Amino acid sequence: EEARVVNPDVVVQACTAAMSAKDCLDLTLHAQRAGADIAYIQTPMMEAHGGEGVLRFFTYIAERTDIALGMFNSPSSGYVLSPAESASIYHEIPAVCATKEGAFRPAASRLLHELAPGLVLWECDKTVYRAGWLRDGIVCPAQLGTAGYLFETPQRRLLSEYWELIVNDKLVEAMDYGRDSGLDQFDIDMGSWFTCYPGRPDYFTHWGGAFKYAASLLGLPVGGYPHSRPPQAEVPAEAKTQIESAYRRLRLIEA
Repeated sequence: EEARVVNPDVVVQACTAAMSAKDCLDLTLHAQRAGADIAYIQTPMMEAHGGEGVLRFFTYIAERTDIALGMFNSPSSGYVLSPAESASIYHEIPAVCATKEGAFRPAASRLLHELAPGLVLWECDKTVYRAGWLRDGIVCPAQLGTAGYLFETPQRRLLSEYWELIVNDKLVEAMDYGRDSGLDQFDIDMGSWFTCYPGRPDYFTHWGGAFKYAASLLGLPVGGYPHSRPPQAEVPAEAKTQIESAYRRLRLIEA
């Protein structure tokens, strides 16, 4: 293998979730060989007997790999770990050192931190950063698996500048910046197309076609297939119109 240039300030993170334990293991071993620092595994997207089943799944991967592991606790898998279940996995498996809490349950994340204070916690609900949870050591100074690249351009680094204020504990300035720049309104203008399919409004998902369409508006590559991967539905004209309008109001694309 070619020698890699290691930057001590960069953590290489991979997501090795798969539809079976064997496939997940193969992907995790591949990430390990490729030099990743940590592999995040989504709550198994298969029938799991509660937290015990998820614990056994992580144990299976940990016993066969030599890489740090992270939990990816998202409702899109069909099963969300409770704080007690996540804490149990952390305490039982030394390789597990981090979690991405993608269920937007700040109260549960707070409890998880109390149960497992050594667990590095990424919270998808951005309100907790404004509440000072980063300053208090409850969450870490980053977001994992976000679509931040779709919320700014090289000419208007809105999201980067906003998060730089938060990381530097300038919470009031960050709130003012969010309001004055239009970022606060942008979340509302975009709607829930990234995470909700209208046919099942109560179900959290990631609508790949919406991400691809947004990327195309910013001039980013979307690959040879512009839609969601099957079997996801194609994004309707209504979504495209709303996403484009939101970008124009924020001046990320020309009006």
